[in-house]
Amino acid sequence: EIDANGDLVVVGHTAGSLPGTAGGLQPVYGGGTTDAYALKINGNGTAIVWATYYGGSGREEACEIDIDGSNSIVFIGRTSSTNFPTTPGSAQPSMSIGTGIYDVYTVKLFSNGTRSWATYLGGSTGPGNGTDEYGFGIAANANNDVIVTGATMATDFPVTPGCFQSAKSCNMLGTFLTKLSSGSGSIIWSTYYGKSIAWSVEGYGIAIDKRSNIIYLTGGSYGNSLPANRCPTYQSNNLSTVFATSAEDLFISKFDDVTGYEICNTYLGGPGHDDGDGGFAIGGRIAINNYDVYITGKAV
Repeated sequence: EIDANGDLVVVGHTAGSLPGTAGGLQPVYGGGTTDAYALKINGNGTAIVWATYYGGSGREEACEIDIDGSNSIVFIGRTSSTNFPTTPGSAQPSMSIGTGIYDVYTVKLFSNGTRSWATYLGGSTGPGNGTDEYGFGIAANANNDVIVTGATMATDFPVTPGCFQSAKSCNMLGTFLTKLSSGSGSIIWSTYYGKSIAWSVEGYGIAIDKRSNIIYLTGGSYGNSLPANRCPTYQSNNLSTVFATSAEDLFISKFDDVTGYEICNTYLGGPGHDDGDGGFAIGGRIAINNYDVYITGKAV
């Protein structure tokens, strides 16, 4: 991601070899399998401006990054560390995994690499196959608040009263869509997404039209999972009988950034497997330019 000064900021995860961390926020590898990292390179590509590990004693994976209007960096991933570094007053300072292994995390760093806030997101109650969360997509809005998405097995993922969908309906993984405050990372609103007819519905990517306060969410759906709230021009679920329980259609849904309520949705795909997922730590790609929405994914 390119910041306002033309510098390049990247995130990822590493087993311990990262240059340029001396003097950084977390200069030493946290331990475990992998740590997340954030790294800024100057616009000429000739020097590391700053670099930092970010993680605890378990496993961290970084998935997606965005840069907000103040030139701060936000990124999302998942962690198995019970000592992942979070901040007081954030949405969820402590881990909540139940029978699972992973919670989502979201981190905000200032442009100079120092930390603004960090939080877990996750639940502790769910089906017998666990309560894991996967963090895939992140974007900052016009007020520098942060919207995140991914998938959860938990039935008690932190949602807010009066939200669009207060209960998880999918059999396996359900999408979550959560808005976090710019200043502290506390929850402004949070909702599940996906109907019970689907085995899984997974949110992969987010783009925000900052002029009209519209969130575009893309992901994959196993089955006819979207609410009956189609956009004026839409495609119905197009899975064939053969693929109906073993493949996905990609979906695109519009949400109001202020309320967190869905505006409309559509599927996109053929009778095979179509989604916006390129594997964990890649996720779906969606972008906006002059009110046009661009998405990429894969089709079988």
